[in-house]
Amino acid sequence: GEDIDFLYDFVNSGDPARRAYCDATIRDGEMARGRDRITGDYNAFWAGRGTQESEVSLGLSASLRNNIGGFVSLRRSAFDFAPEHYERFFSGPDEAALSPLRRPAGLFSGLHSVSVRSWISSWERARISLGASWSETPLFAGLAPVDVGQAWNGDLGLTLYPTGSLETEVGVRHVTILRERDGSRYSSATIPRLQGRYQFSRALFARAITEYSSQERGALLDPVTGEPVFSCTDECSARAGTDRHDFRLEGLVGYEPSPGTVVFVGYTRQFRDTQAFAFRDFRTQADGLFVKLSYRFRM
Repeated sequence: GEDIDFLYDFVNSGDPARRAYCDATIRDGEMARGRDRITGDYNAFWAGRGTQESEVSLGLSASLRNNIGGFVSLRRSAFDFAPEHYERFFSGPDEAALSPLRRPAGLFSGLHSVSVRSWISSWERARISLGASWSETPLFAGLAPVDVGQAWNGDLGLTLYPTGSLETEVGVRHVTILRERDGSRYSSATIPRLQGRYQFSRALFARAITEYSSQERGALLDPVTGEPVFSCTDECSARAGTDRHDFRLEGLVGYEPSPGTVVFVGYTRQFRDTQAFAFRDFRTQADGLFVKLSYRFRM
């Protein structure tokens, strides 16, 4: 239990558009406040969630000639959050005129989504993948959703194989979430990505990744009145919007002479841009060095 935050970092492979929010709110917020390295007690954290979830999905896939395929997925989900999740949330024009947040009954009881994905591998040295989705999604304040938005998601990827040793991938993903109440934009994210891998020999390879993540998120609003949402404990603060524009470089060299015997050496650096795709006045946010050694003893 006491190492759940490290497991979070290891499996954090969900929607990149929500990664910064999840890091700040879940890992560095709720989990950090409940961490107990001595007893390993995370029971209070997990008990506090108390959420009932249900989901029904239907999928259809198809494979055509010339290595062309795709699938369609339909899903209906529901969430039921306990009233105590909302005790610290209020709404109003300002701090002097706040009232408890009103949540319409059944707001999260029937959320629908549709996703489509296709891939084309008809050529020897190129592969195309593309996808699109629409979904009704909760808009969260901490661990509690306060509103519903409509998320429009699209992505396109191209993988090239110029030689038998070189593989390159170019992709871009865009997500826009609109408030269901009035259709205004709540958030958007655009994430282009470039990856290259070169296989020097059967055992030795190198990989490089560059990714730019531009995210803009607006303020949370009361789904009934449209007024700003405030979080109140000792003091009240509005759930205001944020902008974040990150640029990441990553390199990795791997050596795998036999199954179970590996040497990985990697380096990553993350920068913060001043504006979306401005590419000037980059500020270094983090550096990381990764080394992994593994050897399998055979008897």
